[in-house]
Amino acid sequence: MKTYPGVTFIMEWENAKLSEADRAEAMLRCVSGQIADLDGSFDGRPEILILHDPEAIATDTLRQFVTSGWNADAEVDLRIEAARGLEYYEQKNLGATLATRPWLCFIDSDVIPEDGWLETLLEARRTSNAVIVGGQTYVEPLTLTDRAFALFWFFPPRSSATEPYESDRFFANNFMIERETFLRSPFPDSELVRGRCYVLADQYRRAGERIEICPAARVSHPPPNGISHFLKRAVIDGHDSWVMDRTLMTDRDKRPSLFPLRAAKWNVSNAFASINEGAEHMELGFAGRLFAKALATVYYGLAMLGQIMSPLAPSFVRRAFNV
Repeated sequence: MKTYPGVTFIMEWENAKLSEADRAEAMLRCVSGQIADLDGSFDGRPEILILHDPEAIATDTLRQFVTSGWNADAEVDLRIEAARGLEYYEQKNLGATLATRPWLCFIDSDVIPEDGWLETLLEARRTSNAVIVGGQTYVEPLTLTDRAFALFWFFPPRSSATEPYESDRFFANNFMIERETFLRSPFPDSELVRGRCYVLADQYRRAGERIEICPAARVSHPPPNGISHFLKRAVIDGHDSWVMDRTLMTDRDKRPSLFPLRAAKWNVSNAFASINEGAEHMELGFAGRLFAKALATVYYGLAMLGQIMSPLAPSFVRRAFNV
């Protein structure tokens, strides 16, 4: 039996506020079940760290919820830690400072791992010299809206690929890294709301480090949950595009007023191409394609609005549309 170093699983509880409670329960059940299946494979008991804002959910309430969804056969050291006033990336960074195991596994509260996810990711981490080993995240195509988002959103459609490959990015909801490495370079302070994983990936790659994706370590992610979440997520995508434009703007192209229009045109064009290409696989007929294209147009139209609003009132946009 293979033995892996001690692992701390870091679970933020921000996304659980946006998704349905049954997704968080399913995540806990899947992760704990897979830990139980690997009993005896770790150097010491795994550690579970759940970070939450006690103003949003009481610690006792969260503990009862976690206990009810946890597989009793999974022997772990479970800690629920208050992260008062901290948001998504800050909760992850806090979890790393509180962790006591040499490996960190970041898994979000709204993703559901497939069977074999944990062992696959552990084995990929054990055999790789990359600084970060990430898994595959996709939108599970259950409903018509799910299938539309699975085709045009930033998570690529589910792939059956199994061979690891080098990448210039990773998703913060499904990856492993050595604790000491992450503590030296955690998620950076930034005006970005949801894109700091891209900045961290860029920092590591500039330092000569590799990022590897193991596509066989799959988790499913929900689309925006309801109209309000859809609106906020789209506007914040535009805000983050504005921040990235300011960061990456070149000396020979200083026309930020055109960036929102460029981004919207590029996003819609790529969305339509992806929908046309994947419609048959997603079982989208003519009406389904029209719906998916309309949804993508509205989403990236709202993102363009967020990109236009952000230079005028960045603090307001971050506060009013924060997700």
